[in-house]
Amino acid sequence: LDQNYMLMADLDLSGYSGFYINNFSGKFEGNNHVIKNINLTQSGKNGLFNAVYGTMQNVTFENVYKSNNAAYHAIVAVSNRYGKFYNVHVKNMTIEIGENVKHSNMYVGALIANANQANISYCSATDITIKSVSESVGMNAGGLVGYGYGMFITNSFAQNVDISIENSVSVNGVGGLVGREAWGGVGNITNSYATGSIYSNSAYVGGLVGQSQGYISDSWSSVD
Repeated sequence: LDQNYMLMADLDLSGYSGFYINNFSGKFEGNNHVIKNINLTQSGKNGLFNAVYGTMQNVTFENVYKSNNAAYHAIVAVSNRYGKFYNVHVKNMTIEIGENVKHSNMYVGALIANANQANISYCSATDITIKSVSESVGMNAGGLVGYGYGMFITNSFAQNVDISIENSVSVNGVGGLVGREAWGGVGNITNSYATGSIYSNSAYVGGLVGQSQGYISDSWSSVD
């Protein structure tokens, strides 16, 4: 999909577990509406959007449940430098990953699982529960974004997150806002915060970011 779309009313996806948008490169204007009751349980589905290489703005995703055998877990699985997210919110989301789900790398976040050079501003994740007992290698889990390479996050937050990562063979980062912020030559996190709790036996755990190789300024966390 590469056209421009505007949401004209709230959208209830109850009973539509197969609803899925593969690659989106247009502009999605949510018009301050809500997409709610999202059930992402179909095998292999990475998110409601597999990839966003365009603009998403002014929309809230509410009451979301995700549990399947995918390597990516979020509303948006993947984005890149063309991805722009403004005033996008996720509320009341639960992600559960079972012990039989095994991948060489896993990316888990409420809004974006893997955000390569994406621009994220005035976005949030509230009341987010992430529970994983997967024995995967290379876990990246965050309240808002799982993994980011050279991304920009400004004026955004993850609030009341409850993240538990157990049994992973290795962990790249578990954080209240971002799991791992990798160095990409550019990118930073500014004026952002995270609150909630994290449980993981990994060394790469942080209230704001689990592992950071980028820039962070004017940001804070209150995460147990």
